[in-house]
Amino acid sequence: MNPDLAALCTPDCPELAPVVAGLQSAGAPVAVCRAALGHLTDPTMPAVELASSAGATLEDVPAAYSLLRGDRAVAALTASMFYPHRLKHRLAVRTVAEWSAEPARLARLLAGEPVLAQTVEIHPSKGTCNYRCAMCLWSDKTTLTYATRGLKARGLLSTQQWLDTIEDLRTHGVQTLVISGGGEALLNPDLPAILRRARNVGLRTQLYTTGYNLRRAAPGLWEEIARTHRVRLSIHSPIQATYAQITGLPTELHALRRVGEHAGGCSIYATGSAARCDWESDSS
Repeated sequence: MNPDLAALCTPDCPELAPVVAGLQSAGAPVAVCRAALGHLTDPTMPAVELASSAGATLEDVPAAYSLLRGDRAVAALTASMFYPHRLKHRLAVRTVAEWSAEPARLARLLAGEPVLAQTVEIHPSKGTCNYRCAMCLWSDKTTLTYATRGLKARGLLSTQQWLDTIEDLRTHGVQTLVISGGGEALLNPDLPAILRRARNVGLRTQLYTTGYNLRRAAPGLWEEIARTHRVRLSIHSPIQATYAQITGLPTELHALRRVGEHAGGCSIYATGSAARCDWESDSS
């Protein structure tokens, strides 16, 4: 076994040994194998961080994903009773480390004082979305609405209220702001201002979107998207017909192909205060 890979089989995780042997026998480069093992030990790690931690390139990461999908030892590992417990153990270690790094915050929690989570999700989407996903409560426009349930809505927060809320969150120890839900965030014309305020106060930002409207994003929005720490596209199926059925969109819109082109055809280059988006194709 390659010594570089064997070093990854730590005494507390001997179950990785057959996986390492299998990956090596596939003849993949060591950097790809390291990225594959890194993904196994932390499936939530973003591709950029995974490549950096594995000493690999971004091109090595999709190769690692493909390697994992076709390996029998990996399939046996992820289907075993061991694997979910391993992930829970890793989460517990990370959680303990986070609380240990801030003893004052832990003391406030133990004293019964209010403590905010380090990651907070907000929904500044104006309550609108051009999708009607079957599992999303916002897709129901006729039955489970405020009016039919006899509820009184106080209205959505104004942009200024969101900006003030973001500052309050940072003041109270929040470190990461997730912008998602409540509709499609990209449909809010004030999203650049919200992202900018979060960045200016020192928050890590993550954006969750369908990706359908990325092509039409204004230049000011692209500048802020280029500075977010993570952008996640909600692609519910790789099959066009299934995707259309889940999202409630007509198949003739070719929504999945459009989202794929928007994600794959866009390269964002952020330099100083400027960002550029290049498109290889346009399905609109």
